[in-house]
Amino acid sequence: MAVNTWDGAADTDWNTAGNWDTTGVTDRVPTSADDVVIANVSNKPVMGDGLNPTLLSLEVAASSQLTCGANTITVTSARGGYAFNVSGTLVPSGSTVVLSGIGSDAYTKVDTGSFNNLTINSSGDTIQLGNNLTVGGALTITAGELDIKTRTLTVTGDVSVTGTLTGNASAISMGSLTIASGGTYNATSGTTTLTSEGGGNTLTINASGGVFNHNKGLVKCTFSGNTNMYITTAAGNGGLWDLEIVGSSIHYYYVTPTILNNVTVTSGSFNSGNNTEPLIIRGNVYVASGATMFAAAQSGAVTIDGLLTNAGTYRTSSAANNLNGGVRNLG
Repeated sequence: MAVNTWDGAADTDWNTAGNWDTTGVTDRVPTSADDVVIANVSNKPVMGDGLNPTLLSLEVAASSQLTCGANTITVTSARGGYAFNVSGTLVPSGSTVVLSGIGSDAYTKVDTGSFNNLTINSSGDTIQLGNNLTVGGALTITAGELDIKTRTLTVTGDVSVTGTLTGNASAISMGSLTIASGGTYNATSGTTTLTSEGGGNTLTINASGGVFNHNKGLVKCTFSGNTNMYITTAAGNGGLWDLEIVGSSIHYYYVTPTILNNVTVTSGSFNSGNNTEPLIIRGNVYVASGATMFAAAQSGAVTIDGLLTNAGTYRTSSAANNLNGGVRNLG
């Protein structure tokens, strides 16, 4: 095991031994036995495509830069509490960073730049964010936990969770979210914003073991399109707390059809995908002007604490319509 420090003595090529100062051994291109430090020197390293290095840990010093290329960069340990520590700039290119088998709880951070794809595969470990983080591609949590702490997480692509994603009170934005069997999303008590659909679905909670802990947070769908939300309330799932639809046509599929607090349709429409099943919304439904609650006819009973509209449209069910708090037109 060695600390391998970039000195850029030859050029900018990561794969040139003369660019490295390896403690205790002959200078070498980093191996799986190395903690790698990218020092702030004139020649900034560029990783050629297809190298796919495995490292113990990776640190990019302040004012320095690493260009990742089209590579899978696997990090397997931590140094100074950090597995992946970018105080400078990360140029992600087409890379995937994998934090695998870290062996202890650790932080990751990128001060400037972003990840492209990020995979957490570290069973029994918790990876914590050391600052606000952007993932330009996909976030996959195969094993272990990603704890957002008090930071902001922005994922442009889709999120798949077989391990655990913990939001605390953070602001979290992602494309779509799939909670696979064995996966857990401890939702933020703030807002989880969903911005796209993955495989035709926006939010999928696997009926055979995916767990969504709402923590009284808001799930907000903000995109233009017609898509599905597959929500189950299998063991461990209490359902969604608050739901807001903005610009979307959401078809809500469920096993136990309950939303535990309020539904706001700011624009677009909310539709019961299983429209023959009863639907229970334990809070209020607010339908803004131009928005629609139930664009398609319902034949299952609907129970809502209260209905508030501002020139929005509510389509009644041919079965029971239990509006326990009555109807109020705010327009």
